[in-house]
Amino acid sequence: MRVYSDDKDVQRVATHLPDPRDLILFVLKAHLLVETTLREIVQARCERTSALDAAQLSFWNLLHVAESLTSREDEAPSWVWKAARTLNATRNQLTHKLEPKGVKEKLQGLIAAAERRAWRSDIESDNSWEGRLSVAIGFLIGDLANIRDGVTHG
Repeated sequence: MRVYSDDKDVQRVATHLPDPRDLILFVLKAHLLVETTLREIVQARCERTSALDAAQLSFWNLLHVAESLTSREDEAPSWVWKAARTLNATRNQLTHKLEPKGVKEKLQGLIAAAERRAWRSDIESDNSWEGRLSVAIGFLIGDLANIRDGVTHG
């Protein structure tokens, strides 16, 4: 089981994902990285990507279209859709509320889902909450990239 589909994905995450101790910036950048990968999933299955680009689909729309284009659990494990929804809800809370509450609790669910998906050795390198969040986002982006590239998870 691969975490990232290819070096391009690793490089993109390494370049754009900041230190998770700055939680607001981390969530915003993670959201953009996931949105980019969702867009790539949809584009990979479209005949006319220019029509898709013209639609200017939101994260929420892209998430549902990408999910609708995958049909089997081995192609797209269900945890990724729930985790992406959690990330989106967290991002919305951070950007629309002056004093957001329960952000870490929301993200804890995303971390737990990623940890259930992971090999134990993949998550033991950093036991801090921030480290575990960073690994969880890495798994989410990696699994989405594998969906984009048609790599099965069976």
